[in-house]
Amino acid sequence: MCWNSRSELRGDASAETVNLADMPVISVDAPALKLGYGIRAENTFWCKQGVLRTSELRDSLDEQIVADVAASILLNYPFNASTERLDDAYAPESRLHIELNNRLAAYPEQLLGSQFKAVFSALTETIEAFDKAPNAFRKVVNPFAGGNPVRTPFYAVFMAFFELIIRKEQTPTDVKAIMHALKNIAEILKTESHYVRTADREKNINKTIGLIQKFFTRRDPPLLAHGAGLSLDFENSLRRSKIETPRYEFKQGIYNLDDRRSKSTNMGTRIAEIACSMANIGPDATSYIFLGVADKKADADRIIELDGVATVEIGGLHVVGIDRETRLVKQTVDVYLRSLIAEIRNTQLSEPLKSALLGAVDTVEYRGLSVVRFTVPQQQEISWVGEGSFIREGSSTLPASPKQIAATIQRFTK
Repeated sequence: MCWNSRSELRGDASAETVNLADMPVISVDAPALKLGYGIRAENTFWCKQGVLRTSELRDSLDEQIVADVAASILLNYPFNASTERLDDAYAPESRLHIELNNRLAAYPEQLLGSQFKAVFSALTETIEAFDKAPNAFRKVVNPFAGGNPVRTPFYAVFMAFFELIIRKEQTPTDVKAIMHALKNIAEILKTESHYVRTADREKNINKTIGLIQKFFTRRDPPLLAHGAGLSLDFENSLRRSKIETPRYEFKQGIYNLDDRRSKSTNMGTRIAEIACSMANIGPDATSYIFLGVADKKADADRIIELDGVATVEIGGLHVVGIDRETRLVKQTVDVYLRSLIAEIRNTQLSEPLKSALLGAVDTVEYRGLSVVRFTVPQQQEISWVGEGSFIREGSSTLPASPKQIAATIQRFTK
């Protein structure tokens, strides 16, 4: 990773994320264009929360915000951003460009992207848990802004969250108190028409930390590797799955949607077969299995009827969570998950895939719903379930024929 193009640091507004760690590229439609693809600009975080106008998004000001934040993280002090300073950051011979490149090289691979996403996820979840309406963030931090963007408050709040979540390894515990503490914070922040000096930005961040830090507590494991910190990755996975179908599998849960709510008797075996088929895609493929996402609207509607869950629709998929099932059987999420992991452990899924699969299980907290994510990591040889193997055709998992097994083995020996 190197600091050598604006595109590498662009906040992919449609995915509400940062292009620092293999983010999907999704087009954005402005209201006047209506090109019929991607996500509309007004529905992105930047415009929905009033951080940017749609015209500013079209002019790539989201790139500037992300580059500004990334530079501040790398330099370990608030970057006094302006158009000229950002241009200097991308000038190959400039001292600033060289320093940023050196600092970026010192970061472990993908760490900056992971940190950014964890903080962005936590901030997004905090805002939407408080108020899902458009412009919720702007109405809180500057209720008198009208239609004006709130870039300065966003920077201060984001960097305050970064300090508390990443550097102090804390997590927000009272979202209502946090948002109330940020009420009209724009009034006490130092702003300038062109740019804000480093010293003033540092004061802005410290003021923001002072207002909200008592509503954060230390969490083990830290937010970076758990829960809400994964929500951006999760949302991106749902969007990416439409064009990379074989690498994604979605299950609504382990209990059937009949009136008896009977438990699926072979879910552990089924997950093992799916993982096997995904691992056999090839040595360069990392894939994912999600539990708590319905891929059929009929299933989502049935879950609403049975469990009264407020589901979330993203790109034709429906987040339904597994909390409803834990309540059904009066279990905690941990007990529910341990039982499922035990089922998978008892299957004949081959090693090293089995250990790798069971060692990469996350619980994603998304808008109040818990979703289980199994990561199927890259493998260096064909995987098996007992004496047989499986392949992936689109979103289907099928037993591999002898010819298909031979072809799969060849795929790993090239």
